[in-house]
Amino acid sequence: MKKAVTYIPTKNNEGEEFSESLIEELKNRIIEISGGLTEKGKVKGYWQNPAGEILEDINRQLDIGIQQEDLDRLRELLRDYKDILEQESMYLEYNGEIEFL
Repeated sequence: MKKAVTYIPTKNNEGEEFSESLIEELKNRIIEISGGLTEKGKVKGYWQNPAGEILEDINRQLDIGIQQEDLDRLRELLRDYKDILEQESMYLEYNGEIEFL
C-alpha cells in the first residue's frame, strides 16, 4: 500500500461552494475503493490557464492509502468527478509521480 494525494476544489468556476453532500459522496466512493483516507484540510493552490492567467483555488487535500491494483479505479473516479465538478483536470499524486487527469 502506498499513499496517493488528490485535491478536491471547494467551489465551482463561478465561485459557488460545492454542497457538502457532493463532497461527502466523493470521499465515500474513494473509501470504497481504498479502504480509507485522511482529509488534511483546506489548501490554497495556484495554476496558469491556457490564456496565461494565474488563478487561485481553495481545495481539500485528501491523502489516500491505496493498493496499486486499485489505482485505476481511483483514476476513473477522479475523471468522473472532474466532469461533475466542472474542472479542467484533477490532480493525482502517487508514488512521487504527478498526473493531471
